[in-house]
Amino acid sequence: MFQGPIYNPPVPFSTQFHSGIHDGTLVIVSGTVLPSGDRFAVNFQCGHSENDDIAFHFNPRYDGGLVVSNTKEHKKWGKEEHKRELPFHRGQPFEIRILVTHHDYKVSVNRHHFLEYCHRIPVHRVNTLTVNGCVSLSSVEIQGQGGGFPQPQFPSAQMQNPAYPPQPGFPPQPGFPPQQFPPSAGCHPAQFNPGQFPPANYTIPYKTNIFGGLFPSKVIVIRGAAGAHHPKRLKLFANTNILE
Repeated sequence: MFQGPIYNPPVPFSTQFHSGIHDGTLVIVSGTVLPSGDRFAVNFQCGHSENDDIAFHFNPRYDGGLVVSNTKEHKKWGKEEHKRELPFHRGQPFEIRILVTHHDYKVSVNRHHFLEYCHRIPVHRVNTLTVNGCVSLSSVEIQGQGGGFPQPQFPSAQMQNPAYPPQPGFPPQPGFPPQQFPPSAGCHPAQFNPGQFPPANYTIPYKTNIFGGLFPSKVIVIRGAAGAHHPKRLKLFANTNILE
């Protein structure tokens, strides 16, 4: 299932994971850090109230110049994990992407991998996303709930993938494609329903641009049928540059 994006929600913000979370669930939080305030937090909660368990607490702190990750269980916080780097700037926009895998939460900030946080509470208990603190939100989006992906995430090859649009405020480093997560998150062909994709026929050999470049967790889907003359091979190439 696909939830959102929810545009310009008020803070504090709360929404339910209608089908829970699982390996492949992606949460995208976009907003701006307020000029005042010391902290904000993104929480993956096991309930809807402040007293419920929090499986993943992602907490940038300006009063300490670091990001704290933690888990709250039975009303007690666990051992903090510190990242002594603060990629969020007051008054500036940001994009946080949190990818759920079997082993951990993988977090990128402004398309650059930032940290990983191993599960301390099973993901099947998580049912609520909250955001609070010194931020204003422009959008919150949840992708990949229930093991499926929406059709707009994978349009035809001639269109830009709206799930990973270019970010004008955060250009890639020279010589490197946009980064999101290190290669570990699996994406299984069984997750895709062939009925989601419109039928199309392309001549072989086929060539197209990969808009936005390649980066970990990007999915390329190729559907077709083997020829009737007993072919022996199928070749796929991803070139960094093509000279005609």
